Amino acid sequence: VHIMLDLAEMTDDQEILFLIVGDGNNKELIQKRIFEKQLSNCILLPLQNPEDLPYSLSAADIAVITLNKVASKLSVPSKTYNFLSVGATLLCISGSDSELKNLVDHYKVGACFNSDQFEEMKKFILEVKKHPEKKYFFSENAIKASRDFGLENIQKFLC
Repeated sequence: VHIMLDLAEMTDDQEILFLIVGDGNNKELIQKRIFEKQLSNCILLPLQNPEDLPYSLSAADIAVITLNKVASKLSVPSKTYNFLSVGATLLCISGSDSELKNLVDHYKVGACFNSDQFEEMKKFILEVKKHPEKKYFFSENAIKASRDFGLENIQKFLC
């Protein structure tokens, strides 16, 4: 989340909004930083009702998924599959040898970055904004990829 705040601070394009949703442990720190840095391009919303999840997920032009380096070698967050199902372009922050990066690269659904690659992340965000055909490309690929992770495929592996 702090990386998103750093990106919001670096991005002066007021047509780009960083929306953070949740009520986690860092909520007060996030609110404080948004206020102190006067980040008019960053909004923090409370955790949304489960019935509103499809709307929350599909509202993003770019969905951000973060994992620390240790966790990124072990798992892919479940929200990744939710974002794929709504055709979200993914901006992932994880280790360069992560399973998440493998998934993003394989399906061509966005880009992965190390946590210190702020300029590269900003450039990716601006590129997707400037070139809607890129967002469309990633979005179409995300929807196609989501079909590989549906209930039908899970049942193939059950005995």
